[in-house]
Amino acid sequence: MSAILCDKSVAKLGHGKSDIKNPQKDDQDAQTLSILGDKLDLNPYKMPNSKHKNPKEAYAALASLQKQAQQLKNELHEFEYRVNPNPIAVEALENVLKVVEDSIATLEKELAMKADEEEF
Repeated sequence: MSAILCDKSVAKLGHGKSDIKNPQKDDQDAQTLSILGDKLDLNPYKMPNSKHKNPKEAYAALASLQKQAQQLKNELHEFEYRVNPNPIAVEALENVLKVVEDSIATLEKELAMKADEEEF
């Protein structure tokens, strides 16, 4: 009984053919999209100007740096609880944390200056 069901289900699928895109269907789809594009009043995409793009990138970089700083702080905190932590590793993490915190401070100052300029 199950063999008959299996044969019928294969017959419904088109004799086991895979569901590969049909080139004729691609042509139909292209024509449909072309007609749709002609009917709709579409505006071309415009790249955002640097006035809007730069602050967005700066805020994304700031968030990333803040996340890295927190991860470094967590690692340093973990080293405090080790019996005999490697002083070279601790110093390396502290140096990286200092660089990241300096970068965060620089970005925050720049963003604050930009915000003050835009208010006026």
